[in-house]
Amino acid sequence: MTTISLESLSNSQSSGLLDARKQDALDPLSKIGNLFDLPPNLVYLDGNSLGAMPAAVPEKIQEAVTQGWRTELIRNWNDRGWHIMPLTLGNRLAPLMGANPGEVLVVDSTSINLFKTLSAALEMRPGRTEILSEQNNFPSDLHIIQGAMKNFYPRHKLIEGKESDESILDLIGPSTAVVTLTQVSYRTGLIRDMEKITKSAQQAGALVIWDLAHTLGAIPVDLNSANVDFAVGCTYKYLNAGPGGPAYLFVANRHITDAVNPL
Repeated sequence: MTTISLESLSNSQSSGLLDARKQDALDPLSKIGNLFDLPPNLVYLDGNSLGAMPAAVPEKIQEAVTQGWRTELIRNWNDRGWHIMPLTLGNRLAPLMGANPGEVLVVDSTSINLFKTLSAALEMRPGRTEILSEQNNFPSDLHIIQGAMKNFYPRHKLIEGKESDESILDLIGPSTAVVTLTQVSYRTGLIRDMEKITKSAQQAGALVIWDLAHTLGAIPVDLNSANVDFAVGCTYKYLNAGPGGPAYLFVANRHITDAVNPL
């Protein structure tokens, strides 16, 4: 029987921590941490739930409240461009997801944006009655799909594939109207082949909506390279926009004229 003393375990942990700090010092991105305001000696690894606060945020919020709201009041609709802010921020976010100017809006919540894009896509595919997703998709995504079907699309049927890409590809058929999936699984970290699934769905005549909540800001993504139709996601996770940060939606240029906002 092998025994490990508390002293040796402590020494091992100390050595591991020192090694990690040395590696961090050599990392060209290590100084990025200085842009965020975190409690001392905290290693924060929960950005998938709530991103860390950028250090500049408190000053920006204070200025927006005291100067922008209290002093300038209604003038800010024009002076600060509040009324076009969804598009302004969308254009700033677009390069991060491989989108063109005018294809992205920063607005509403992920769930609302999923409802809007799902409804628009279903209206663009009349006569098709199947919505394909994954049984372990993010719960709120499934709730939106089910709610849309119950209240607005009672003839449609939700088809739920399994986690593997092959399971999804096997279920795409002539009745598929929309395929809606989360690219990165919140449960397992599995990364779906966005380009392959999108191509297969489009060849069958379906449209595709990707949820990028656990993608954008964490891994590279190029929506136009993958010929994606629609995408949605949040900003409070890997984009560090904070609690209540608005979500975003992407509509490919080729669909902007035909995609009708249901709200």
